[in-house]
This record gives sequence, structure tokens and C-alpha cells, in this order.
Amino acid sequence: MAWLNFFDDYDLFDEFDVPYSYGDRYLFRDYSDEDTDFSDCSYPAYEEKLYNRSKKEKATGVWQYLNEDRKTSKTLCDFTIIVASEEFRVHKCVLVPHSEYFKTLLSSDLHDNCKNSTNIIGIPVDIMKIIVDGLYSDDDLLTCDNVGDVLAAADFLQIPLIKAECTDFIVANSNEDTLLADWILLNKYNAMSQSIARRVDFSINLSSSNKINELEFHDFESFLDLKADNNGMDLLKCITSWTEHRKNERKEYFPKLFDRIKLQQLKTKYLNEAERSNKLVKEDYPEILAKISEIKRSRFTEDCSSNHIAITLKRDEFGHQSEYTVFDATEKSLSQTKSSDTDYHPVYYPGKENSVVIAQGDKLFAIGGTRPQISRSSTEFWCNCIQTASVTKWIRLRDLSVGRRKFGCTILEGCIYVAGGLEHNSRWLSSVEAYDIDDKMWVWTPSMLQKREGLTLVSFNGCLYAMGGTPNQSRVLRCVECYDGEIWRRIAPMKKTRTDFAAVVLNNHIYAIGGKTRGDSTTASVEKYDPSAKVWIYVASMHKPRSDHTACVSNGNIYVVNSKDHSDVEVYDSVKNCWMLLQLDK
Repeated sequence: MAWLNFFDDYDLFDEFDVPYSYGDRYLFRDYSDEDTDFSDCSYPAYEEKLYNRSKKEKATGVWQYLNEDRKTSKTLCDFTIIVASEEFRVHKCVLVPHSEYFKTLLSSDLHDNCKNSTNIIGIPVDIMKIIVDGLYSDDDLLTCDNVGDVLAAADFLQIPLIKAECTDFIVANSNEDTLLADWILLNKYNAMSQSIARRVDFSINLSSSNKINELEFHDFESFLDLKADNNGMDLLKCITSWTEHRKNERKEYFPKLFDRIKLQQLKTKYLNEAERSNKLVKEDYPEILAKISEIKRSRFTEDCSSNHIAITLKRDEFGHQSEYTVFDATEKSLSQTKSSDTDYHPVYYPGKENSVVIAQGDKLFAIGGTRPQISRSSTEFWCNCIQTASVTKWIRLRDLSVGRRKFGCTILEGCIYVAGGLEHNSRWLSSVEAYDIDDKMWVWTPSMLQKREGLTLVSFNGCLYAMGGTPNQSRVLRCVECYDGEIWRRIAPMKKTRTDFAAVVLNNHIYAIGGKTRGDSTTASVEKYDPSAKVWIYVASMHKPRSDHTACVSNGNIYVVNSKDHSDVEVYDSVKNCWMLLQLDK
């Protein structure tokens, strides 16, 4: 092609190569030996390599010569860009390597019709002048007022070199006041800078509702991508706020945005909040409500899965716990786990009294208690764990923060909670701590309102319920407290005072079963709590008064097993509201 003969005449091609892409690598091809068909060149997407080379080429003699030529004699200019009757004389060898727009134009079937000129509509004359000057020189022509228009024009003309220079300028001049607007501008034209993205992620919080609510859907989605690792509840609040800002036009986007929230990672208290307090979820999207309810059901089933096994603590002739009896309600069978079955006696001491054993999956956790042969007032700080599938030894876990006995214990969302109890020297406790089974760490949580020992702790619907117990040696409580993940608050008290009793959850009700009422008086009475009505009501009593017993739920029935006597099990049928005695072989 004639427009390339200049390089043959002046032997300048050793200094100037035209880059094009072949596969994933940039090559440099000498066009002086053949006619050039632009259709065989694929567009070089912007990379730092190309950007740095282009800036270097602008400082070479060839580039300076071409720049001077277009400004003065225009002897070598072979193409004209027309913008609003203003003509820009340029060189095809400058346009084509840097612009997919012009490369496509000159290699298309319309090539003959636009061989020497093209008319561009929509770009202002002053912006086109900056674009052209930017292709030929490194002159600093960008300002805060024009950089947005230049970036838009460079994106339209597909000139990555100019887009990169605009990005650098925006990053260099961005501040806290313009940060989000700069990020939106770069995101709009796919010219994002990692520096700007990191600063937006660090500086713009999900709670910055006034700024974020003004984002359009595409920008808001990109913003959420930056915040993907944030707390799920914060994401939900941000998405809700953005949707409700212009609800009529944005309501359709809410389900898609809601799917970004990792519901399985939200604590149950947050699921409850979304279910009760989020108007969009509550009133407009029943399918989202159903999804939340299903997660809560599966989570509650997982927390209660171990309740198919009841643990009883058999005592020797001195009243010490010498073995654990495991009652499998599904199989209706008993099995024993003795301390002598272990080979790690320094951790688990036989005869430990008032410890609590709880099952999670295939593991038993033995927590706290005392060793009366040393001192009845001493309290163990240790927590032990053993797998029931292959009982070989007790494994030492992290110590309790406070040694305690006769405390409440339950499992909620993968954590073992212990509450209240007695410390050494018979000091009553209200403190609560939780053991994360995965992280293997004890952490403090807010204390109960009432100090007590002999209480029962259950988990239900993402909350903890602490019931009954004794605050001193002469009084038995019927008060109940509920912990929702934030604070403890009192709820309706039980009808009967109880300590050393069992409790389970069945059919969305909490059952308080048996226990001591005061002194040595033991009761067979049973009552249940309805959280929706917030009342306790009596149900059928057991056949025998019981205390220091355990209970579990299986197949819609409640099973109660005594700690000392394992000869019988009481089974409660909630449909018929009656108890049955199940005889077991000793």
C-alpha cells in the first residue's frame, strides 16, 4: 500500500514496528515487504507491555517526525477524521495499531468508501483534538474537567493507550470526595484500576447509604463484588436500602441481589431479623421467606441431631460418676462408656462429679465437674472429647475459662454453650461461655441476668433459653431468660419451680420435664412453652417423679432416661399427650 512506501524510502522501519496480536503474544511485523491487509490483525487489548512500548515510541524520531508532519506540511498524512466540520489530518500507521475502531474501519468491505476519511459523530471537537494529540505525543492535555469525556471517547474509539492514560490521571487526582464517582466512571468504561478498587473497598462502607443508593444497577453490582466478603447481614441491609431508595424501578432486581447473600453463613438471629423486620422479604417475596425458613429448619435439625442420643451419668457406691450410659432413642438400646476404657487418665479422671456430657455428631464432650476425692469444692477447668464410633481415649481440649459444675449446657450453631453453675467455694455463677467446635476456642458471651446452678439450657430458633435452677441453698427458681445473640431478657416464667430437670424442643415448643421443686421434693410434672403465645401450659405428667435425668427427641416422641436407674425409659407421645413406660434390659 502506498502509504507505507515512506518507510522504504527513508529506511526508518528499523526504528518503527507495527504491533499486532498473534494468539496471546505481541509480535512486531515489518510491513515494508508486502501489501497490508488489516483483517489479519486481531485487536491488541491493552496490557502494560503495550502501554509502556507505545509511550516509548512517542519519543522516537519517527513519532516526532510524524507528529511534526501532521502539524505542518501534512505531506505524509493519508487519512482525515472529520468531527463537526473540523478536519484532523492523521496517519493510518498511527491509528491502526492503537485503535480497533479504525483498524476495523480500514479493513472492512467499506474500506474503499472510507479509504481517505471518516466522519465521527458524538465526540466534541476539543475532545477529539486531545485524542489525536495523545496518539502522537506525551503532552499532558488531561484535566479534571475533560478526563471523563476523553475516557468516553477513547472507549468508543477503542484506544487502550488513551484509556490507560485517563485511568492514571484519575487515580493520581482522586480524593475521598471524588473516590466513588471516579470508581463509577472507570467501571463504566471498563478501565478499572486496582488502586481505586482497593480504596473504594477500604473507604466506602456498606452503611454509606446516601452515596451507594445513587448507584445504578450495574455499578451497584460491581460495588457488591468488592464487598463480597463482608458480613451477610450488612449486605442484606445495603441491598434493601438500595432497592427501597427507588423501589418501583428497582424492586425487580431484589431477588437477584439477594442471591449474593450467603444465607447459610448467617447466624439464626440474623435470619430471624430478615424474616421479621425486612419489609421486602416479609411482604413481597414469599419465595425468599421459604428459603430462610428451610435453612432454619435444617439448622435446627442439625443442632438437635445429637438428641437422638441421651447421656446418663452412672454413679458408683460413693456417688461419683464412674461411667457414661448412652441411650440411642432410635435403636432403643443402651451402651456404656467407662473411664477405664480410656488410656489418657491424666485428662479424664474417674469419679468426676457434676460434669456435663453432651453429644454432637459422633463425638461426646465431657465438660467441667469436680473430683470429690480431692475436694468437693474444687472445680475442673477441663473439657474432654471422645468419638463414640471408636472409643479409645479421651482427647484434651481447651480448658474452660472458669471451672464450673452443675451448669446448663446446649449446642447452638456449631458452638457448645455453658451457662451458670457453681465455681470453687460454691460461688454461684451467671457467666456464659461458648466453645466453637470447629475453631476449638472458648469465648465469653454476655452473662445471664440471674446467677444460678442446677439450671437447664436449651437452644431454639437461634436463641438460648436458661430455665430454673437455684440462686442459693434455700430457693428454687421458675424464671426463664432468653438470649437472642445480643442480650439476655426475661420471658414468661415456668408454672413450677424446677432445678436438676431436663428440657427438650419438640414441635416448636420447649418442654420442661420433672426436676426438684425445693429440698428433696421431686416432681413428675411436665410443662411446655409456646414462643408465639408466650405462655407455659401443663401437659401430662410422667409416671414417676424424676431428677438428674436426661431427655432427647426422636421420631416425634420425647424419651426420658434416669441417671442412676436405667431399667426403664419414659416415652411421651405429643399427639396423644400421654407417657408410656419402656422397659430396658440392664
